[in-house]
Amino acid sequence: AVLPERQGHGIGKQLLNAVKDYSKEKGLAGIVLYTSEYAPAAKFYEKNGFKLSNGTICMYCE
Repeated sequence: AVLPERQGHGIGKQLLNAVKDYSKEKGLAGIVLYTSEYAPAAKFYEKNGFKLSNGTICMYCE
């Protein structure tokens, strides 16, 4: 998580991109994360390539 006072400066996106790059380097098929569709982070994940799946809590990115 990124501290609220640090949000909006691209830190979360950099962290997420590092995870995506690492997973590709390791040959993983994708990334799965769980969150509530009502969590503030859900929109952040969707903006960064994750798709809502299985109702409201499973998001994945290939």
